[in-house]
Amino acid sequence: MDAALQRAEVIGQTAVATAEVPNAAYCRWRRTVAQRIGRYALIADDLTFRTDADNMEVQLLWETPTAPHRIGEGRVEFRAPIDVPERRLARGGQIHASDPIEAKREGRITTMQWLGPVRSGERRVFFSLVGIEPDAKQPSLGCLRLGPCAAVLKTPEPAVAVAGAFETVAAELSVLSQRHLFAIGLESIGVGSGTARQQLLASSSPITVDWDFGTGTLHLVAPTRTEVSLPCENPAALRLNGKVIEKRHAPSEGTTVITLSAGRHVLTGASPPPSVTDRLARWLDEQVDRAERRRNAERTALKAERSEAPFAHLPELKPAFTVELGERVVDVAAVNDQDGRRIYAAAGKTVYRILPSGRIVQKLECDGPIRVIRWWPEHRLLLAGCVDEKVIAFGPDGERRWVFISQMHPAVYRAAKTYWFKSAPG
Repeated sequence: MDAALQRAEVIGQTAVATAEVPNAAYCRWRRTVAQRIGRYALIADDLTFRTDADNMEVQLLWETPTAPHRIGEGRVEFRAPIDVPERRLARGGQIHASDPIEAKREGRITTMQWLGPVRSGERRVFFSLVGIEPDAKQPSLGCLRLGPCAAVLKTPEPAVAVAGAFETVAAELSVLSQRHLFAIGLESIGVGSGTARQQLLASSSPITVDWDFGTGTLHLVAPTRTEVSLPCENPAALRLNGKVIEKRHAPSEGTTVITLSAGRHVLTGASPPPSVTDRLARWLDEQVDRAERRRNAERTALKAERSEAPFAHLPELKPAFTVELGERVVDVAAVNDQDGRRIYAAAGKTVYRILPSGRIVQKLECDGPIRVIRWWPEHRLLLAGCVDEKVIAFGPDGERRWVFISQMHPAVYRAAKTYWFKSAPG
């Protein structure tokens, strides 16, 4: 199983790393971790499946500094270390998954498990938000799915995370909030739709950006020569790497286009106009409302599913026959071959051969109490394993064919590990 670190860098106020396991079990797995320094971390697990399955299982394992004191559907709360104003453990550590998936804990390990149908070539992104609100009485962080590759983050202010394409967003991974934009592989990002669509940032080739709307500072990494367009409240205040921009133009009112050479750049004075930030705020509120309605519908469906008897829709099975053997049945083997259909049932020291009518037609006696029975179709033998270390083989006629007696190897005696003989698998 090959694995590779594809990216590890810091841009502006965000540290980001991406790794990929192309031959993970049943899928290609890419994980990106984006940490907004001092605020939160977003983990995006991007899976592209290689097979069809009606019940694919995806597990997310989390190890926390302390054992979680509360877990729920896609949520973990724990005490986390903080350094300010003094080093201590504080309540408020949180992990939120984008789906209301089952969570189980064992010590400091929490396992979240998703089950669902997938098809070959299908892509699904699992978003997880990790953060801490020291000593918060009511945690306010959250992560809610919007679509297959999009989620709403509560950081606690609302943000939208996208891995790929979603509405007016096209980027390998992006996080857009009222305060900032972070993106890798960004081609374009906007808010709204139709005539109400507002372009926020566009690039002629994929770039990495970290934009603080409050300070107007935009960090960019361009792999090649690139043109970037963005709305700017005061284009004359723009500075690229501390210098006045000599070559820039405005193809439309409120939009500025800048040409960047390959490399890292810092653009200052890039504050979006109020009309853009107001439209962004409304768009974020719309996405939060949409995600909350989706989560409530998922919870309602889960509650209804759990309240129903799991097999209520299945027809009732009626007994074909009942046979009293006088002792506890320890094992059963059903056989259907050229000799017809029959059942072997082991109880005590006896294996009973029973026809589909329920009539006992033969008793096969062993030398000790039976543990297990198996039918060996290639040799047409019934094998009975007994507590006296014997395996007895019976033919279709009920006659013994051979007896194997298990013996402990002398080396086990010499090592004084005789308990291995009874406990080792197989």
